Amino acid sequence: MMKKNMDCRGLGPDCFDMIRKDEGLQALLDHIKGDCTCCLEVRCNYLSCYYRGGSMLKLEFNLCQKNLTFTFDPQYLDLKKTSKEPFAQLEAWLKIKSKDPRQWLDRLEALKGIMDAWFEEHPKAERSVQQKLAKSNTFSCGSCQTMDMELAIPGHRELGRMDLIAVYRKGERYIPLIVELKHGTKAFSNKSGLQAHYNKTTKFLREPGGEAYLVKTIRSIWDSKLRLGLIQEPVPGAG
Repeated sequence: MMKKNMDCRGLGPDCFDMIRKDEGLQALLDHIKGDCTCCLEVRCNYLSCYYRGGSMLKLEFNLCQKNLTFTFDPQYLDLKKTSKEPFAQLEAWLKIKSKDPRQWLDRLEALKGIMDAWFEEHPKAERSVQQKLAKSNTFSCGSCQTMDMELAIPGHRELGRMDLIAVYRKGERYIPLIVELKHGTKAFSNKSGLQAHYNKTTKFLREPGGEAYLVKTIRSIWDSKLRLGLIQEPVPGAG
């Protein structure tokens, strides 16, 4: 059953006010947006920067304290076959938990190096394809715009995460798309396969308010990405 007043992904006005006042943060975001190997996704008052399909950097807006928290996932430091010696200095710096966006900008390439080493030990071809699809499907290139990766519905853990959420433009109509990515024919029928995901997703959408929540979420993400300069097409019917 749908829970009432579920939060949608998106950035509130205070987040954009913080971006406007912080030149270092603007520089970091501009760099990420211009980096073809990175993908910036909107969450609920925070941003996730993906690299090779993995969440490399979380930028969280602390609205009460009016500051930022930057987080690099420590799982990527867990290297078994690769020497961690080249990353020792960076690992020590990460423990400081710097709130300076310029320092994170200076270390983005080093963070990618750690993730490259981790992905060598833990290949994730599906994740890489997911990010490439998210980056390549835009209204500027065609009729389909990816809106989100790894969408989780609050209070519905049984749904898992939706790999990609997109919008298909057909004339003046905009049609939501839910995309599930799998590799190989064995991914059709197992418990986390395409059929299982389809059944869970359609069940959620048939619940009262389910489809409306998905549309609301898409519109909220769309508006945030428009303001961030990630999408140029205005939200249909807005304003």
